[in-house]
Amino acid sequence: MLIATGGQPLTPPIEGIDLTGVHPCWTLEDARNIIARAVEDSNVVLVGAGFISTTIVEALVDCGAKLTIVEMEDRLIPRMMGKDGSDIIRKWCENKDVTIITSARVESITACGEKLSVSFTGHDAIEADLVVSATGVAPNTGFLEGSGIETDTGVLVDEFLNTSSPDIYAAGDVAQAPDFLLDEKTVMAIQPVAVEHGRLAGINMVKGNVLGWRGSINMNVLDILGLVSCSFGLVEGVDGGDSVQMCQPEHHKFIDLQFDGNRLIGASSIGFKEHAGVFQGLIQGKIDLGEWKQKLKQDPSKIMYAWLGCTQGYTRQK
Repeated sequence: MLIATGGQPLTPPIEGIDLTGVHPCWTLEDARNIIARAVEDSNVVLVGAGFISTTIVEALVDCGAKLTIVEMEDRLIPRMMGKDGSDIIRKWCENKDVTIITSARVESITACGEKLSVSFTGHDAIEADLVVSATGVAPNTGFLEGSGIETDTGVLVDEFLNTSSPDIYAAGDVAQAPDFLLDEKTVMAIQPVAVEHGRLAGINMVKGNVLGWRGSINMNVLDILGLVSCSFGLVEGVDGGDSVQMCQPEHHKFIDLQFDGNRLIGASSIGFKEHAGVFQGLIQGKIDLGEWKQKLKQDPSKIMYAWLGCTQGYTRQK
């Protein structure tokens, strides 16, 4: 048997989260409800500034809605970007008339006639026609209670996607599998991981445990109102590691590289569309950068040349 029950949106403990006009962004019904209320000049409050939120910002803006994003952390997409990179994305969104409030927790939502009033810490309440709750997801594991199958955040699996029960496997957003960079098991609720999980689990269920999972790696590519950003691996680095950063907010350009010795273990960028595959290749290939590490610390935008130098013997410097 394969467990592939995916995840479900987290419901934050906010008074009024179940009121009419408050919706997650998960199902087709949610989408229809959001479309019905996110009309020209409507006031929309988006609770959370993670991956789900940032993927729907453009759609809400295109509807002509007046959008306010409220995030409890001190920056947008906190799992993907450090403060400097997030500040560039924030400024980009604000220049397109999106209001962003960080370091603030929504405390309650109340009905005021046909409108909603959103109260949160440190600020005046906001009137809204629509509130979209996008505060994360959790694996669907509740039905396994008492089954004997080991769970933690998700269903615990080994490198073959096998659960604690020999004939039962798990894959996708529900699976907590070995991590590529960390000595632990993590839930990585992203599409590339789910696809590879499914492929490997299917093969191993048919042929026995013949193909191992190389490990999950955090990877995200977002287009936020036309500004492309991406991140791979451990974007905040590790103890004892070092890093380099290029920040050009006036050009909406940013690169941050995190190293552990001579290996790249984390990378994030804004405004560079061509680097995503190189970041992934260097990290998952565990490439020894050698002399290219110092060249990257002088100019991290030369990441493509580093890839060619380490894998193809490229030596020309520009």
